[in-house]
Amino acid sequence: SCVQDLLDYFPRDYRHELAEGSIQGLRAEQIHTVRGTIVAVDYLASRPRPRFEATLDDGTDRLALVWFNGHWLRRTLHPGVQVR
Repeated sequence: SCVQDLLDYFPRDYRHELAEGSIQGLRAEQIHTVRGTIVAVDYLASRPRPRFEATLDDGTDRLALVWFNGHWLRRTLHPGVQVR
């Protein structure tokens, strides 16, 4: 029953993510996919909500990224890493 439920589960919504845009072309209230290189990172262990911050550069502009309670990202994201 549990395995069958998993096999029969279909997402309520689907978004095709192959199309990538530039940071410079981002528009508010729309979902976008961009690819770039992490150029700076910072972990702020402030209370009550520690956060991990990174700056993404795609050659057209820079984008500030923030993850709350993202201490685990310190092992993964560092300058020079490409992300999408």
